[in-house]
Amino acid sequence: MIPIKIVLPPVQSILPNTSSTTIDESAATSD
Repeated sequence: MIPIKIVLPPVQSILPNTSSTTIDESAATSD
């Protein structure tokens, strides 16, 4: 799951904080 987290940061920068939080929670749950 680490590779996914590395690919997410750039996306979070582009997306708003709300999306970033959703992705973070999804990654944490998947992990």
